[in-house]
Amino acid sequence: MKAMLAVACGLVIVMVACKAEGPGKVESALAIEAKKVTIGGKEWTNPVPDSPEAIAEGKEHFQHHCQICHGNDGHGTGVPFKDKMSPPIVDLGEKQVQDYT
Repeated sequence: MKAMLAVACGLVIVMVACKAEGPGKVESALAIEAKKVTIGGKEWTNPVPDSPEAIAEGKEHFQHHCQICHGNDGHGTGVPFKDKMSPPIVDLGEKQVQDYT
């Protein structure tokens, strides 16, 4: 019984001691530059023609795959765990995000 208690206490100490922290300045700067390279250039054109059907499909895709973290508006509105995520959830309306093509 004492051994089980010691193991349980040890697990609690380990769990409390582990904490994820956000990226530092250098890591953030490198990630931003990597996104610029991997996301592509402004000369690219969208191969999907602009149509009500394409917009509806995009909205449905966003709702199924993106809305859970970014919120319905893309700004994280209504996402209860937004401030607890590491790395942080990106606001899709930020200038650096909107500058991507």
